Amino acid sequence: MSNELTLKTKCYLTTQVGTQVTRKSTKTEWETYGEILRRVDEAKQWAIGDWLVDGKRHYGDGLYKRAAEITGQAEGTLRQYVHLSSQFELLARTNNLSYRHHYEVASIKLITEFDDGMVELSSDPDHNKIAELLKEAEKQGWSVVDLRKQVVAYKEWQRRYIAAKNGGEKAQFAPSPPRKQDAEPDTTDEPILDDVFGPTTDEPPAKPGPTQPPKKYDRSSYLRQWSQAIGPVRRLVDSIARGVDEMHSPLHEQVKTHLESATETVETWME
Repeated sequence: MSNELTLKTKCYLTTQVGTQVTRKSTKTEWETYGEILRRVDEAKQWAIGDWLVDGKRHYGDGLYKRAAEITGQAEGTLRQYVHLSSQFELLARTNNLSYRHHYEVASIKLITEFDDGMVELSSDPDHNKIAELLKEAEKQGWSVVDLRKQVVAYKEWQRRYIAAKNGGEKAQFAPSPPRKQDAEPDTTDEPILDDVFGPTTDEPPAKPGPTQPPKKYDRSSYLRQWSQAIGPVRRLVDSIARGVDEMHSPLHEQVKTHLESATETVETWME
């Protein structure tokens, strides 16, 4: 079987070494071929993902290592391709939207409601909401950035909805109180990081006496502690991505999304 790559129209013939002009093109034909080339580049990500999904069914162990050797792509990137191809069947993909559009909505999860009325985010994708946003993005001509804003807004709605359902009457869809930006927060009676992550020395923690019960802190104090701790983690993730030359790669963005999701969960927990 020949493995020669060819792409042919009335005016152009593209192989793996370049594009040959077979006859003079009109402006429309020239623009159309440029659009085809763009789509080929984006189709590559779906194609590799689908190829790997098929490979996983048959060959299993060592798949990603061998696929990385064949494609020249990092194993982490290949795993992200598999994740998206597995989540979006062919009929669920929108031809007029980019691969990145689909990536942006892939993290939207279903809200699960329990018999006792409590709710939480599940690990299952919300296919209906994902399809709705993709359809609207196509209709409105949203860019990737526009769609990302819609996803962020919807996740914020989910966070507030979960807080309201789980917190009763006191947790409603109200905006957070404004914070003063010109004054340092008073942290004199806040828990230090040792309280959250455990002691940083080898000495055993002191046991509270019968008349010295452990302090109880306001939840906002712990939320501020989380905010202070997560910043260095975000910078570390970016540093790792730069170190392996994968800044803004699908896997780098996925880790950042997980950190944001964790922050949203802590904010809900501390409300």
